[in-house]
Amino acid sequence: MMINTSIKFPIGYSQGIVIDTIVAICTTRGTGTTNTTFKISYGNNIESTGTAVVASPSAVTSHTTITKVSSFNNAIIAKGNMIWCQFTDVTTIPRNMMIQIIGHKQ
Repeated sequence: MMINTSIKFPIGYSQGIVIDTIVAICTTRGTGTTNTTFKISYGNNIESTGTAVVASPSAVTSHTTITKVSSFNNAIIAKGNMIWCQFTDVTTIPRNMMIQIIGHKQ
């Protein structure tokens, strides 16, 4: 089983937000750890290259502790933009992954 790093997973549609925090956690298949790197991007079309929220993608390496991102290159997402997640590197495939964007209205 593989995670395709070219697929963009839609997260939502912006009504004009400022991102404060991104949290992520993975569950594993059986025992062991996970190692999955993801990036959050936005743009007016999910088929576009998009703008990365964080320049360096974030790695999730624990299934017991959340990965928290609170420093951003592009935290303001204007109204009318799609937001998506894309995996950039998957060393250990997770069973599930949860990504939550916490922010406030622009």
